[in-house]
Amino acid sequence: MLKLQKLHHYWCTQKSGKAFPSRKDLDPLDFWYALGDVSLIDVENETGKTGQFRIRLLGSNIQARIGRSLTREYL
Repeated sequence: MLKLQKLHHYWCTQKSGKAFPSRKDLDPLDFWYALGDVSLIDVENETGKTGQFRIRLLGSNIQARIGRSLTREYL
């Protein structure tokens, strides 16, 4: 099974019938093989404003491909 297929299968099993798994449903140790290709994006909302997206974590493989880190930057 390819890495992305394996990660997708894990994601689907962890969401337990919901649209998405919650953060507490995911354990990074369960998908150690893909951590360099995973990013975490926060949605920052202020009352009455549209949410902004901020990169909390950018996987090391992604950083290597683009040549820099975008951690803590807004999309």
